Amino acid sequence: MYFFDEGSNLKKIGSSAFSNTKKLKSISIPDSVIEIGDLAFKGSLIEKCIITNESELSTIGKQAFYSTNIRSINLPNNLRHIKEEAFCACFSLEEVLLDPEDSKLSTIGKYAFSDTAITAFTIPSAVTTIEGGGVLILFKTIAYQC
Repeated sequence: MYFFDEGSNLKKIGSSAFSNTKKLKSISIPDSVIEIGDLAFKGSLIEKCIITNESELSTIGKQAFYSTNIRSINLPNNLRHIKEEAFCACFSLEEVLLDPEDSKLSTIGKYAFSDTAITAFTIPSAVTTIEGGGVLILFKTIAYQC
């Protein structure tokens, strides 16, 4: 597992920072991170990404976790944007954890969760935009929180 120093002031995990990394299996994202950049973990063998509910994370970039082995992801309440194909082709991804009542999630990009093993997902009432092309068709069960 990869840990950052306690009290880390890291604000962004940049584009392609860990893409295609074969030895990284698990990472704990510091609460100070506000953005996970485009392609940050694309093609890596990461299985676990720890993001706490106290995280300041507001954006998960385009294809950030594309084609990884991630199994579950906690989306913190401060998260506002999940960009295009962020979790696409994560065939092992079964669970997305979020609090639909307190979530500030407003945008879900197209194909954000396509080709995953997710069977249920509650879309928070704060969501104002679901970009076309595959967000709704990938779930067997979907609920909208009003």
